[in-house]
Amino acid sequence: MLDVWLDEREVLVGDSIHEKVEEGVSSCDYLIALLSSASLESAWVREEVDAIRVREKESRSIVLLPAVLEGVDRRTLPALLKNRRFAVLAPYDNGLQDLLKSIEGHEERRRRSAS
Repeated sequence: MLDVWLDEREVLVGDSIHEKVEEGVSSCDYLIALLSSASLESAWVREEVDAIRVREKESRSIVLLPAVLEGVDRRTLPALLKNRRFAVLAPYDNGLQDLLKSIEGHEERRRRSAS
């Protein structure tokens, strides 16, 4: 079972959006970066991806799982994401299953390296 952090559910009226997003990003096991034309231009998304990349370097484990949405030219992806395998979520192309299998695989790697 996956516990999903979703801003619409976690950020309440009156909350600091920046603080809540930072809490969510710093406490997640995985961040699925939904890459659309709009998100690739978003400063918020860049900050979240940068924060996760720092966590990955510190923990030496995969946390960022990129997923490409419809209309994204994969050649325009940020350099830090171009070398990663990513899920394709439009028109689904089994992308959701790829994400779930990848999370299971990363969890298995973590269990093996912990023992």
